[in-house]
Amino acid sequence: MSTFPKVLIISEFSFNRVSGGGILFTNLFEDFPVNNIALIHEDIEFEKHRIKFSLCIKKRMKFINKLYSYFNPFFKGKIKQIFRLLQKKEKINVITPEIRDLIESFKPDIIYSILGHNDLMELIKCVKEEYKLPLVTHIMDNFINTEETKNKKKVELFNYFIKNSSTLIAINKKMADVFSKKHLKKFEVIHNGLLRNKVKVIRNKAKSINIITYIGSIYENAQLKSIIKISEAIIALSSKGIKIRFDLYLPKQQLISFKSMFTKHECLNLRENTLNDTEYFNLLSESCLLILAANFDKDSIDYYKYSWPAKMPSYLMSGIPIFIFGPNDIYFISEAKKKSWGFVCNTNEQIILENSIKEILFDKRIKNNIVKYALKESKKFELEIIKRKFKQLLKKIKN
Repeated sequence: MSTFPKVLIISEFSFNRVSGGGILFTNLFEDFPVNNIALIHEDIEFEKHRIKFSLCIKKRMKFINKLYSYFNPFFKGKIKQIFRLLQKKEKINVITPEIRDLIESFKPDIIYSILGHNDLMELIKCVKEEYKLPLVTHIMDNFINTEETKNKKKVELFNYFIKNSSTLIAINKKMADVFSKKHLKKFEVIHNGLLRNKVKVIRNKAKSINIITYIGSIYENAQLKSIIKISEAIIALSSKGIKIRFDLYLPKQQLISFKSMFTKHECLNLRENTLNDTEYFNLLSESCLLILAANFDKDSIDYYKYSWPAKMPSYLMSGIPIFIFGPNDIYFISEAKKKSWGFVCNTNEQIILENSIKEILFDKRIKNNIVKYALKESKKFELEIIKRKFKQLLKKIKN
């Protein structure tokens, strides 16, 4: 008998190296036999051959997505609204014959999810109640707090999962402490991790240009505004004669949606994130600075305040200094400032942002200090320890 439980993952995301959820799944389930994982998901770019039991419950709309890419950001929201009115609503919150066939073929021991929109949560609830399976709920963002006065259904569903989960997991200690007090339930802590031997030797010493790098997702209610502001600061520094380039690697749909919001300039390099592990770590090793960011508006702070970026372990272990732009209300930003593992700019003013980037790029003492404390902090992100704890939590539920 396998020592691994059979886990049914129900999620918007599939396994990937692009989204925070996809990276987390890829790492946490890295050692699981292929026959012990099933995935019901909405990721239309999913490569089905990567997992034996899988079902995408979102239809591909290639023509609409292609048409959508030609419009500027002002009209994109309107186009989405019109299309939703015209199309027949997909029912993904019920157990379809395809879902039933997958579940009954797979015979899971446990459901695992990071939740999502209302229809997806309704589906998870239906599966749990019909098949009487224990549920592990892993919370990655403070998404429910921003909805408490706007979306009563989401609050109701979220409270259902708090009440009916066999195990509740938070993405970091701060979230676990806050949610434990608020909901009077125990929250375990599981965040993303990394195998340290994946990190490459630094290769930026002979570079004639300062390469600043951001790899990963960008969301409107999390970091988009601040990333755009960083790009504008880098353009300003370039115009002042500083040899500098900002490389951004984004998921395909985000690149399509947001590219037009960035000023076109030779020092900005926006690309689709199709990187494999080797390419990803090579890019980190060639960088002079790695970027983390958060928006300064209240809604973004409410949503992102307890989050923990999936790229954090690789950034901390890289030996490259981390630059962070955002408010101190965000937990990972206040932690970076307190523990000195990132150079933090908390002021949302362009000239201060420019001077902060310039300072971290050219002050060797500050850079060395940040790298030293980042490597110290990175010890908390050893993947083998995290995977072992996660597997023990799942086995405990199964038994």
